[in-house]
Amino acid sequence: HKRGIKIFNFPNLNSTAVAELAFGLIISLYRHIVNANNELKKNLWNKQKFYGYELKNKVLGLVGLGNIGREIAKLAKGFSMDLLANVKNKKKKRPKNIKIVSLKHLFQNSDIIVLCLPLVKQTKNLVDLKMLKLIKKSGILINLSRGGIINENHLYKILKKQKIFGAATDVLSNEGEKNRLFNLKNIIVTPHIGAMTNDAQINIGVKVHKLVRKLLK
Repeated sequence: HKRGIKIFNFPNLNSTAVAELAFGLIISLYRHIVNANNELKKNLWNKQKFYGYELKNKVLGLVGLGNIGREIAKLAKGFSMDLLANVKNKKKKRPKNIKIVSLKHLFQNSDIIVLCLPLVKQTKNLVDLKMLKLIKKSGILINLSRGGIINENHLYKILKKQKIFGAATDVLSNEGEKNRLFNLKNIIVTPHIGAMTNDAQINIGVKVHKLVRKLLK
């Protein structure tokens, strides 16, 4: 900083927490866990209604392959999934089990699409009606990045018409406000809790403490 104030950022310390939440959302969507739970608590035993999908042999498409994307890819191996990714830097070496493809190819060929990329001018409303229409009828979309990457009005239309299996998002364009997406049963929403694990917060605290001690010396 020009005033001599040191600034630190620890973006990789919560990668595990966010990646694990991704799979929590994926499984919750694919197995109707939230809706089944809500119905059963009303004593509605609609077992036949809740047919879902397994993760084994499904194609997981990662839009962005930074710290979080790489952690998700590692976990996906354990579920025997095939991996596609769309990345900004195509020259960078990537793990052999991840096929780098265009965004259009990823949206057309993935069973599960996970957004884990930054919100910048080029990614604002990246996922619009045109892109959403490419997703399979059995496909799901997970957003762990920033709300502005998806055009929420377009997502609402697609989900309302049940054009895709479902969506889950940990982020919204206007957080802290009511959103009409909340009225739909085929979306799971969480209040930006990706990094909210005791483990991640302790790791960040320890790192900050070490840095402050080092600077004071």
